[in-house]
Amino acid sequence: MTPKVRIPLIEARQQRQWSQQEVADRLGTTQNNVSRWERGITTPNPYFRAKICTLFGKSAQQLGLLEEKTPSTTNEKGTLAAVESSSASPPDKSTLWTVPYRRNPHFTGRDELLDWLAQQLAPQSQKEESRTRGATLSQPQAIKGLGGIGKTQLALEYAYQYAFEYRAVFWVAAETIDTIDASFTTIAEQLHLPEHEEKDRHKIIKAVLHWCATHKEWLLIFDNVESLSLVKPFLPTTRQGAILITTRLHALDGVALAFELPPFSCEEGIQFLLRRTGGSDMRSLSEQDSLELLKVAKAVVETMGGLPLALDQAGAYIERTGCSFTDYLHMYQSHHIQLLDERSALAEHPYSVVKTILFSFQKLMEVNEAAADLLRLCAFLAPDAIPEDLFTRKEVFFGPALDLAVNDAYRFNHVLGEALQYSLLYRQPQSHTLSLHRLVQVILKATMDETTSHLWISRDVALISASLLPFQEKHHGVYDDRYLLHAHSVLQHIEQWNGGEEQALLVPIWYYIGLVAEQYSQLTEAKNAYLQGLMIAHNSHSSLEAAFLVHAGFMMSDLGHDQQALQYLEQGAELARQTHDEGTLCFSLVHLGQIQDNLGNYQVAASLYQEGLAATVRRHDWAMASAFLQDLGIQLVRRGDYEQAEVLYREGLSYAQQSTHLGRQSALLMNLGMLAIHQQQYDQALTYSLESLALAQQVHNRYRISSISQNLGIIYRLLGQLEQAQYYLDEGLTLAQEIQHSWLIAETQGEYGWLYLEQKRFTEAKEMFEHMLVGAQHIQAPELIARALFGLARVASQQSRWEEARSLAQESLEHYTQLGDAQQDHISQWLDAFSSGLPESFSFQ
Repeated sequence: MTPKVRIPLIEARQQRQWSQQEVADRLGTTQNNVSRWERGITTPNPYFRAKICTLFGKSAQQLGLLEEKTPSTTNEKGTLAAVESSSASPPDKSTLWTVPYRRNPHFTGRDELLDWLAQQLAPQSQKEESRTRGATLSQPQAIKGLGGIGKTQLALEYAYQYAFEYRAVFWVAAETIDTIDASFTTIAEQLHLPEHEEKDRHKIIKAVLHWCATHKEWLLIFDNVESLSLVKPFLPTTRQGAILITTRLHALDGVALAFELPPFSCEEGIQFLLRRTGGSDMRSLSEQDSLELLKVAKAVVETMGGLPLALDQAGAYIERTGCSFTDYLHMYQSHHIQLLDERSALAEHPYSVVKTILFSFQKLMEVNEAAADLLRLCAFLAPDAIPEDLFTRKEVFFGPALDLAVNDAYRFNHVLGEALQYSLLYRQPQSHTLSLHRLVQVILKATMDETTSHLWISRDVALISASLLPFQEKHHGVYDDRYLLHAHSVLQHIEQWNGGEEQALLVPIWYYIGLVAEQYSQLTEAKNAYLQGLMIAHNSHSSLEAAFLVHAGFMMSDLGHDQQALQYLEQGAELARQTHDEGTLCFSLVHLGQIQDNLGNYQVAASLYQEGLAATVRRHDWAMASAFLQDLGIQLVRRGDYEQAEVLYREGLSYAQQSTHLGRQSALLMNLGMLAIHQQQYDQALTYSLESLALAQQVHNRYRISSISQNLGIIYRLLGQLEQAQYYLDEGLTLAQEIQHSWLIAETQGEYGWLYLEQKRFTEAKEMFEHMLVGAQHIQAPELIARALFGLARVASQQSRWEEARSLAQESLEHYTQLGDAQQDHISQWLDAFSSGLPESFSFQ
């Protein structure tokens, strides 16, 4: 019987002039699947059948997609094979067959892998022509991976789906010598070999291998190979057929070409779960209910890390109890180990996820205790991207077994090799990181009592803290964020402990989390991390208490809470003076000065900058020195002394370059660009600003990117390129709002006001200046208040509201005069021009 080509499906596609790939893209599947559906080789499951009907606007009957009472599939030769088999009988009685398992009716996905296996294991008859040309015959293939990843199921599906490509399909249970012997005896019986009744096992093995050597087009599957030395004597030495191996072993020493079987993708996992629970036909559900079902199914898949065995257990539980996916997730929170260990005795794979993973771990403990300890350490970290250099800290005690290995690269590689061998750990050599499946972590943690858990978590905290030592004395720079997820992971475990001594271990971790969040302008997250760490640092009398105070104050300032920020910064500065911590003191001085600047207290700010500059130069802290020079330069710009400001900016840029601090270089270039704007040197301003932007993007400094984008908006507005100006202001405001930087938000809103004035969109301009004024008043920023008032004055004059314009400008002038800001001269000139009846002839940048 040959497959029935689905002509209506092909015609529906061709009517729309779509290729198979275009249909695949619209359905979220592969071109290979579409081809199989059209040729009748496979039938789309209910999930895809519904999507196909929606895509073409036709019923399943009209497209020829209705399945027969017995769902079926065929191979590419056109021979029919039952999708569900009530027994482990071959798809065709003419095939010699010893596969002991029924076909899995819930098998889902893996289409590309099945196709790839088919290409690699093509039967001998298909390679005759290649052989005559001297081509290499098929190499043994191995599917390797973590227990429960679906290796056996993939091999089983391949056997059923491609059985008609072979004259014989033999299955060998390869766990032990006894199971292998039993399998070979079964094969000998199937082949009716005279030796099948022999008591001498060697004669049976020899007879089967001789048959393989003298016959073609056979497939020999060695399932669950636990030892290469055990299975090697049973491998046919001639290449008359195909060999497929499934194994947890990582290295196969040339026995076979291996590929690592990954967990289900999200889509594959959802399809499998729906199919396993009988919820795959969603046609009776509303669109909203369907989307909700898919959303919760996705959550189950992610919780299980896409592990097929875990999803099969979850599906079986849901099917048996009739609970919803949401109910299952709630149940998993409190009973995860019970659910992961629950497996029906009737299942073809009788071992649960827990037993499967613990079996591998116990085998690992038998051969290498240090490798087992490495896994225990990794159990409490984030599952992915674990830096290998975490385990090279000589100042940390890893335990007697692992301690000997981590101090020697050769021994450590050996330890990693043992852990890799059982697919419990994965290594990414390019990034020098390790990873493990989340369920391996869940199960390993569940096997530890409270005392043992505390021991390994404490060691994790110690090794992360040791890795963070270089950051403790740094208040600026680029911080290595590779440890961030792992820092959060140990925090989640240790926060539940009550001991003050144990909590004190977290001080450097909270500081590191705050520094990384600050680096990426995550102001609220950084502030919260610093405040959490500050509480522990204060109670434990940590040397980092002053640093927590200063950085928390810095974040509060950026969030617009200057009064709170002053309190924290002043306390931090005082504590830094008492402890002779000059680095922290200088960091506090620069930010205290900036707040005083924002409040209009320019003389106080200048004094703080001078004190800090002297200290940083004395300490050769060139990056921080550049910050003080920048802020002193800004003060000169306010007084209109552009020439001297440029001198300070260039000296600061030289210091920043000397320190190789890209963030500081970006800041000084940005200020040189702003200075060029004041001097109406717009081309020069553009050059500085674009160079500054490139550096800020390189270090992912969102605050700086937002500031520079605002400057570019000003430059393009003054150059008359209003569309470009709008683009950069949009970029700047979006980032400012993301990082919740109150000053930047208000300042950028003001620049929108000037842009809208240029476009004669007076209502929108007025609205933007009003927003700026409210924001400036909220953070008590006199300079921004003055700028907003003058913007509103310009809008009023454009709308011929003369008295209102004069009043607003006068109020703005009073603020600038109190600040001693050079802008007071510009306002005075505008008011003089206003009195002469020519206010709009005056240019104001």
